[in-house]
Amino acid sequence: MLKELKLKQKKLQKMLETVESRLADPVSGRLEVVARRNKTEYYKCNGPNQNSSRTRTYLKHTDLDEARRLAQAAYDKKAMKMIREQIEAADAFLKRWDEGKLKALYGKMAPERRQLIDPVEIDDDTYVAKWLDKQYQPGRFDPGYPELITNNGERVRSKSEKIIADELLRRGIPYLYEYPFVIEGRTVRPDFYLLNVRTRQAFIMELLGMMDDPDYAKNNIKKLNSYAREGFIPGKNLILLYETHDQPVDIAVFRMLMDTYLK
Repeated sequence: MLKELKLKQKKLQKMLETVESRLADPVSGRLEVVARRNKTEYYKCNGPNQNSSRTRTYLKHTDLDEARRLAQAAYDKKAMKMIREQIEAADAFLKRWDEGKLKALYGKMAPERRQLIDPVEIDDDTYVAKWLDKQYQPGRFDPGYPELITNNGERVRSKSEKIIADELLRRGIPYLYEYPFVIEGRTVRPDFYLLNVRTRQAFIMELLGMMDDPDYAKNNIKKLNSYAREGFIPGKNLILLYETHDQPVDIAVFRMLMDTYLK
């Protein structure tokens, strides 16, 4: 919520700069619009109100640019007032908002008390610990698989997976390796199951490592379609990486995806 509000603040500030820039070149007078049965008439008024008809000047079709300037100036003045009010309201809210206070309430209690409570909100460390506390058997490795161990102590299936796991650990992104899901009645083990701590949204990440193998590509198309039917959508909560035998995973792209979805 705070991220969205701060983005809205930036958008409002740009709006304010736009209307202030347009109002920097003042336009005298105001526009009066009269709707007739068959046409619309525009008048430029220099009086203080609509009753000052003696100062009213009819704007012909050739004067429509003047009508537009008057209409725009009137709109910009009202918009500027509203935008400033919204910016002030957002500033006041952010000054009073303390997101961590409620989260910390549960964590500050004694363990003996915590076990009696069902909290409405918990701090990030407690949430991550609970999220990681999943008991499952790791996938099997066929004989002859190389012994590749991550900095977090898991055995993985490729050098690329080790690079990814080590980068996730370095960034402090919680993950589970080959955590099993039941998808359409069968157990699948995505390469990584990830958590965005800030939003508390979980993601599946798959490294599709043999995309130049037609059978491998065909099987993974089926798997990705199964993911989609279960609600795991690329760009939403499914992150995909690719490589072939002679084209390793692009680590720069991987880091960009982490910045996009997991920051």
